Amino acid sequence: MTSEDFIRQLSRHLPVIRKSIGDKTLVLDGASIHTSVATREWLDKQGWKILAGWPSHSPDLNPIENWWALLKTVSLRR
Repeated sequence: MTSEDFIRQLSRHLPVIRKSIGDKTLVLDGASIHTSVATREWLDKQGWKILAGWPSHSPDLNPIENWWALLKTVSLRR
């Protein structure tokens, strides 16, 4: 996915989210599509607050990453 793809998805889904939950802060990890100048400018123009700084694939943001880590550990033991 490119930054342009990501922005297209954001423009499609964020208005619906904003309408249902109001103004909130987006939490983004350090993936390049999240940190690109184009993405940041688009989010700024839309008035979204951003909480950033997590590394890509952060288990803090995505619980499935904990499962992947566990599966890797278990498969290495076999």
